[in-house]
Order: sequence, then structure tokens, then C-alpha cells
Amino acid sequence: MRSFKRIETNLLTLHNQFQAKDIWFTEGSYVSWNPSFSGMMREMIAVPRNWAKSYILWNLALNQNNGPSFLSTA
Repeated sequence: MRSFKRIETNLLTLHNQFQAKDIWFTEGSYVSWNPSFSGMMREMIAVPRNWAKSYILWNLALNQNNGPSFLSTA
């Protein structure tokens, strides 16, 4: 399980070092490294509270095997 305190600390450090730059968090997910719904929700709350302008949850694009999901046109 990810350390949410580490995510918060890293985002704050990044912001403090590069205050003129925006932070875009693009790797949120709900898979083996973040296996619980409550963990995902904590991450979704912690990231924007610590200077990130976005939170992209990749599970919307993954199939049941955590791989890319392709829609059939047939």
C-alpha cells in the first residue's frame, strides 16, 4: 500500500522547490499497489490538497487484468 504521507510530502516538496510550476498528478490508480477503495479515496483527497491541479484515475481505462482496454467497433 502506498504511503499517503509520502505522497503529500513529495507534492509539498515539489511545490516548494518549483512554485512557478503547476503539478499535474497523472498516475492515480486502484490496483495492486493501492488495493483498497478507502486507500484510493485518501489518495484522491490528498493529492489536490497538496498543490496538484489534477488527479487522473487510470482505472477508467484498464481492463480486468490491469491492461489497456480497447473498445471493439465490430
